Amino acid sequence: MLEVMIAITILSGAILFIYSGKASSVSLQSYVYPYQKEILSEISNNDTLRGYVLLDNETALEQEFNLTSNLEFKIRVCPLDGNTCDLESALFLSLLEQEVYVDEVIVAANLTEFNPKRVKLFIWQNY
Repeated sequence: MLEVMIAITILSGAILFIYSGKASSVSLQSYVYPYQKEILSEISNNDTLRGYVLLDNETALEQEFNLTSNLEFKIRVCPLDGNTCDLESALFLSLLEQEVYVDEVIVAANLTEFNPKRVKLFIWQNY
């Protein structure tokens, strides 16, 4: 009888440990999602930010936004020619063990220029 109680306690502890790990990753995703939508919406609707996109000025775009201290992000601006729009190799390799949340939007023009671009936003947790 004692062995059964010990087995049940160990099994319950393992299930609780696995479940709590999954719950934290879901909550991180729900925490990051509003930031993604807000940043990409602002880029789509703000003429100054659209201008930065059309000029491929990723640095100026990134300086316009601040996230909480536990999140970092990278914005990539790429043409719509079918090439991938990925992170630089060094940054990609440093993030292999982390969850990186990615979303994108297409910016096609402003009042004076038609030059469609893809804006890709990468967000990850800062450890």
